[in-house]
Amino acid sequence: MQKRITWKIEKRKLADLKPHPKNPRQFTEKGMKDLENSINSIGFMQPININQDGTILSGHARTMKLKQLGDTEVDVYVPDRMLTPKQEEEVLVRANANTAGQWDFDILANEFEDFELTEWGMNVPQVSNVDLDNFFEQNDEEKDIKNKIILEYTEEEYNQVIDAFTKHKGKSKEAVIWELLGL
Repeated sequence: MQKRITWKIEKRKLADLKPHPKNPRQFTEKGMKDLENSINSIGFMQPININQDGTILSGHARTMKLKQLGDTEVDVYVPDRMLTPKQEEEVLVRANANTAGQWDFDILANEFEDFELTEWGMNVPQVSNVDLDNFFEQNDEEKDIKNKIILEYTEEEYNQVIDAFTKHKGKSKEAVIWELLGL
């Protein structure tokens, strides 16, 4: 078994970094604007990961935005040896998929301002005066009233919403989904 790969920070010219041909991330106009706002507000705080040959493994959007902003050099993380194509692919996915936790929506809702979360790049639903405790529990006269809510989520956002409802309602994920679907 090979020893664990270690990464070190180096300064590299942005012009020398090349996008990975299998980068699975797609960038939105909003996402790029949020990234620019972040860089202008709090600086560049997350190094780009590259292979030894300068191929970007994570940080494609950051690289593009820094070039647009006129930067010429950037801090990058570089492995102590050339990664195999399979290791490169793993970094491409893990860098965006592996999160050790999930959002605590109660803290977000009660401790942060919606407009700040939106400015900082979160998709915050614009819902006001919704009493979640009574949202699904209508009295007998209201049973025939149909509530229709159409929400669009990424898969990750969908899972976070279902998890939040599950926690809030104290029911299984399946029960919450059935309840949301009205079945």
